[in-house]
Amino acid sequence: GNGYDLDVSLFERLIQSGFKSAMLNVQHRMRPCIADLIRRQTYPTLEDDPRVSKYPAVKGVASNMLFLDHSVYEDGAGNYEITTKSNSYEASLCVEVVRYLLLQGYRHSQVTILTPYVGQILTISREMKRRMKDVSAYVSDLDQETLLRQEDVNDPDMSTVVQAGDENSIRCASIDNFQGEESDIVVISLVRSNAQGSIGFLKEEQRVNVLLSRAKHGMYLLGNSKTLRLSQKGKHVWNPLIEIFENTGNIVE
Repeated sequence: GNGYDLDVSLFERLIQSGFKSAMLNVQHRMRPCIADLIRRQTYPTLEDDPRVSKYPAVKGVASNMLFLDHSVYEDGAGNYEITTKSNSYEASLCVEVVRYLLLQGYRHSQVTILTPYVGQILTISREMKRRMKDVSAYVSDLDQETLLRQEDVNDPDMSTVVQAGDENSIRCASIDNFQGEESDIVVISLVRSNAQGSIGFLKEEQRVNVLLSRAKHGMYLLGNSKTLRLSQKGKHVWNPLIEIFENTGNIVE
């Protein structure tokens, strides 16, 4: 949308046109360490309701917020003809993180996997079917519609996502179709990992803000910090965020 401001939301257009607006100053969702990311990136004056400081620590994990850093390239790295991106390594890691959280006693409904690409939703769903026989991936109608437009509907593995959620399913969603929603624990697959610093959607501050503001109790990011920092258009978004993880000892390989 270069030159046409297609990335400007309706609310932004109304405000820029002079409509009266008010910004909420107190957030009631995220524990403070997660909200710190939002304060650093978008809302420096954001305050925390006292109740979010009383959330229980995530069970079985040393920190409530981690960046799991890796250097395994995305699927088809360097192939610019691929319309949606995926990362099989991150998909398998996501499934193992979810498995571990479930073993700590969390209900399936308390854990959500988020990713910027619908192609990664399908990759995660397939990996979940392969590694966890008793757990399936629940995908919203909106994400299913997007998948069906991009994937061959005769692909037998589409059955891993086109199903209603139940008590044994884990919500797997794209950023765009999880706006306004929340989850106790969010596992995030950033997908992009390449030598060029190409990060696509992840250079957009609005999408990153949505991505990082969905979790209540715990948030675990899987990604390649080097790729994020190499991005010419996105490093201004990610450098400060990665520094927070580094300064708090919450980035691990």
